[in-house]
Order: sequence, then C-alpha cells, then structure tokens
Amino acid sequence: MAEGMRKLGMLDYLIVNGSLTDNGFLLWDEPEASLNPQLTRLTGDIVLGLARSGVQSWIATHDYLLTSELGLAAEQSTTPEMAFFALTRSADIEGSTIERGDKLAELQDNAILKALADLHKREESAFLGGAS
Repeated sequence: MAEGMRKLGMLDYLIVNGSLTDNGFLLWDEPEASLNPQLTRLTGDIVLGLARSGVQSWIATHDYLLTSELGLAAEQSTTPEMAFFALTRSADIEGSTIERGDKLAELQDNAILKALADLHKREESAFLGGAS
C-alpha cells in the first residue's frame, strides 16, 4: 500500500478503535508527505470532520495545498475554531518568533507563500527572460 494511503488508513483505524473521540487530540506532522496531491482536500476534510466531532488537531505542514484548503475553510467560516501559526527563526533574534492568526491571510510571515512567490519570479525570469 502507498505510504500516503497508509496514513489515511491509520486515521480510519484510530477513529474506528475509539482513539480519536470527543475531547481527544491528533498531533500530525506533515500529513501531506507521500500523499498524492489529489488527496489533499480529502485530508483537510478529514481533519475538519474530526474537529467538528470534538477532536482537537494540531497539523504541522509546509504544504501549500493543505494549508490553503484549511485556510479556505477558515475563510468560509464553516469550521470549528481554527488558528494558524508561523514560526520564524531570525539571525538577529535569539530563539524563534511565533505569529498567530485566526485566518491564514492574517499571517504576515508566511514562508510557504514567500517560497511560492520566489518560484514564480524565477519561472517568469526563465520563461519570459525577465520581461513582465
């Protein structure tokens, strides 16, 4: 079985055996790793469904698709309480800084969007020779 499908199967197993119940919690690091991108929306829907049933979830991700799916759900106000966090390490500050927003768009220091913008600039330069 593909690793990504195994992850989703494990969630099903945890739900069926009663490990993920009301007042339970899920800590999931990079759920998108090894997952077919076409299953990203399903993964977001599963996390949101768990939240609606009382399971508090913490998702750590660097994935644009998953972050955007959850961000869209927060914008549409169809979710239980949700918060987004950005952790940043700066050379001039000891330790890390934490930024919090109720909506994804509220984060000023979004490393995912910065990397995506940089990619688009490099693509523009490569394909258009720097012309806009």
